[in-house]
Amino acid sequence: VRRIPPYDRVWSLLTILNVSDGERSLANGSAEVLKGSLGVPDEDRIVNMSISFDGNVSPDVATAFDGMVRNASNTLFVVAAGNQNRSTSGDIYPAAFGALQSENVLSVAATGGDGRLTAFSNFGPKTVDIAAPGCQIKSWLDSSATLIPLSGTSQAAPIVTFAASLIHSLIPEA
Repeated sequence: VRRIPPYDRVWSLLTILNVSDGERSLANGSAEVLKGSLGVPDEDRIVNMSISFDGNVSPDVATAFDGMVRNASNTLFVVAAGNQNRSTSGDIYPAAFGALQSENVLSVAATGGDGRLTAFSNFGPKTVDIAAPGCQIKSWLDSSATLIPLSGTSQAAPIVTFAASLIHSLIPEA
């Protein structure tokens, strides 16, 4: 936690939650854990969700994300669009709630070093809001200190989350 002038305001508080079981589905109880971590519904938050699920994999995926988005209207969810080189419309969650679907969800595609959408990035005019660098981003996969270059919308979404956090720290009502 770092306090910025006037020193009575927290600039950023980071909480890391693992909501996936690594098998392309939500871990048991993860929706409830995430809802509980959101705490007081009226508090402003920015949540990065570098995850992408095909709604056909588990029938409760769309329902779980829809409930989180609707019940946390003061939370901005920045979500990865996914890496299947297809439209996110309708069945890629939580990205399907982006753009025109929900006011508090930003769905993020990935760009390469040339600034263009990557060949792997999902897309969709009704569900993807923005694109950010997502290729060869030095990342951690576990608790080791080893950085490895990774590519994907899961690397692009944290960049947008950070930018949104900076904007919110300067303009809290934004």
